[in-house]
This record gives sequence, C-alpha cells and structure tokens, in this order.
Amino acid sequence: MSAARVVLSAFEDPPVPDFHLRNGDASDSRSLLVRPSLPAGYRWVPVAGVAPEDALVVVEAYIMSALYQLENNPPAETTKAGRRKMAIVLGTSRAVMTGYYRLTYTDFIGDELAAVVINARPAANGKFTYRLAATVRADLRDLMIRGLAPTKEEEAVMATLLPSSLGVLPVQGYSLIMTGHHYLGERNSHSRRAFAAIERQFWNHNAVKNWFAEDMAMIQDCAWHKSGHPVIPSIKESMARDERIAAMLRVAGVGSAASRLPAMETQLRTATSYLALMSAVDPLLKMFGGSADATELSEMVGIIKSWPPTTTGSVGLPETWPQSVETRAQALSLLGKILAKNAAKVAYCYGFYCAFGEQNQALSAGDAAADILRTSYSLVKLKSQSLSHILRGCRRIATAMLQEIRRSWKGRTMVM
Repeated sequence: MSAARVVLSAFEDPPVPDFHLRNGDASDSRSLLVRPSLPAGYRWVPVAGVAPEDALVVVEAYIMSALYQLENNPPAETTKAGRRKMAIVLGTSRAVMTGYYRLTYTDFIGDELAAVVINARPAANGKFTYRLAATVRADLRDLMIRGLAPTKEEEAVMATLLPSSLGVLPVQGYSLIMTGHHYLGERNSHSRRAFAAIERQFWNHNAVKNWFAEDMAMIQDCAWHKSGHPVIPSIKESMARDERIAAMLRVAGVGSAASRLPAMETQLRTATSYLALMSAVDPLLKMFGGSADATELSEMVGIIKSWPPTTTGSVGLPETWPQSVETRAQALSLLGKILAKNAAKVAYCYGFYCAFGEQNQALSAGDAAADILRTSYSLVKLKSQSLSHILRGCRRIATAMLQEIRRSWKGRTMVM
C-alpha cells in the first residue's frame, strides 16, 4: 500500500458531518445517509431569455429542454415513451414553479442545473420564438425542432399538472423538515401522506387517471422528488413554514397541498395541540373549581416559531432557559423534554375534555366527528403514554357532574 495519503471521495465529497456521539447533544447529530446529487438526466434545464413570470408562456420549451436532458443522459431502464412522460412532468412542474415562485438562478443548487438548450426571444404577439443552443447534439436537433406536438390526453395531463405542481416546493420543504428527505414513498410516512393528498385531489380525473396510473411510481418520483430537487432545501423549508404561502395555496384551490402547512417540527406540532386543549379545557375546569394555565408554554412556542433555523444565538430568552440553548434545534429539544415532563397533566385534561364532551353530546346529540381536538394525533397518542391519567380526568368530570346533580335535586320531587 502506498505511503501517500489516499483520498476516498465517499468521505470527502460531500464532507462527512462531524459530531461528538459520546458527549455531544442530540441536536448536533446529522444524518450519515449520504445521497448523490441529482443524476444528470434529471437536472433542471433553464430556458434562457424568459422572465420568471412568463415561464408558463414557454411551458413547451421547459418540457423539450427536460426531454433533451433525458435523451442526452438516459436513465437506466427507461424507454423513449417513458422519457417523454417524464419530460412532460418535469417540464410542466418546473415551469409552474418558476412562474409562481419567481425562481432565479440564485435559488438553485448549482450542480443540479444543466446547460441551456433553448434560447427564447419575445415576439410581437406576446409569445416567444426559440433558438437551439449551439451545443445541442446533432442527432437530437430534429427531435427538438419538431417540438412536443402533444396529444389531447397529454394536454389534459399538462392542465392537471399545473395546479398539482403549485404546492410541490413547500410540501417538499415540509417533507425535509419532518423526514430529512424531499420525498419518501413509504405508505405511512409524513412525506407520502402529504403528497398522496395532492394526488387524490387532482390525479383521479377521468381524462388523465389512466395516463398517471400506467406509470405511477415513475411519475410520482418525477413529480414529487426530482422536479423540485434542484431548489435549495433551506428555501423550500422556509416556504413550508410560511403561513402566507399556505393561505395563498388554499385560496388558489390547492387545499390538499396546504393541508399540512405551515410546517412545524414534531415538538411544535405537539405543543400547539396541547395549547389548544388547555385553552378549551380551562373554562370547563373553572366550572368545578380548577384551571389550566399554559402561559409559559405559549410563550416558549412563540419564541421558537420566530427563531430562524439557521440563526445561532438569540437575544432576550427567558432566564429560566438553560444557557446552552443557542439554536432552534436545541430549543426544540428543550421543548420536547418539557412536553414529556408534563404529559401526565395534559393527559388528565384530555380525559376530562373527552368525558365532558361525551356528556354534552349525549344531551345535545352533538357530532363527535367534528371535534378536532378529540381526534388530534398528538393527544390520542397520550392513550399509550398516560392512560391512567386520562382515566383520572374522565372520573373527575363524572364525579363533578354527579355532585352537581345531587346539589340541584336536593329536596326536590318530580311530579308528573
């Protein structure tokens, strides 16, 4: 073996993250699942000469650019027909993303961009004329000159991809926050459930459902993973946390994409459910001489929500917080510990709330399914963690209501 230092690319490109497993903090840990950058065939091909807001005017140029990239670097085990489908998904989705999110070169991972294939020039009629780049392979020039010439079915698919692509970037951000991946196909993952909701809203229409169904796995990979992959992850995570983007998606009719937005880490999502429960149960407990005060938790949630993920160090933290908390991740770790420490109290309130609701529904024929708190994942999970405290809460409302009945009926006789 040579005495010279051997450089192993798998450990240097990208660099393997460093953290102290024995004495470090969990918030410092990083995934060692090193993934290669986007394969060449799927790289984003910009269309030159077009302002972002005009991207949908040149959607065919985006599709043909994606098709050229795929034909120039054909992924293994793909056919010409399959690559055409992939290009339609990638090109349409990227035109939508560019147009509605006003993407520019600074929004992309440089290594996941490909060279320009089509140069566009505005025409007098408001449309664009195209000129192929000199670097286009000679044997593919005829393909590019012929253009897409879409069928009626493909036109319907492109019309379907327009709304279904609107939320891809923030939902990828949500997936990154929740799983660390742009897209996971595992059935019960946070990622898969989020994208499946979009599919249910848009991909089942009669005019297009067969087109999607015939190559579903391939199309899902292109639409939910490859299409927005080249956009810088931190930008997508910021989109996922933006309440304004979530609201605009709902107004645009893409409620399926906004259903899990704005995105919150697991600790924040749990804390939000706990806060909603405490707010709802406080006036009920006061009816029986108790109360539920979550002021400190509410203040903590507010601080973490406003804490940028990339900011180290913060000014104005409560004195009760450990001095070691200097990042959002560390604050979330602290929040998680506080939630776990108080789970029994929350479970008691949850049991009280559910029992009170059941009593009220028995009297008023209310709709239990409409009660979001009772079916909240974070709260239902308490049944496996603090069932005894839930039952204590249930017994408390039963006892209190029985005492109230005894007081109200003392000395009275029902005459019929």
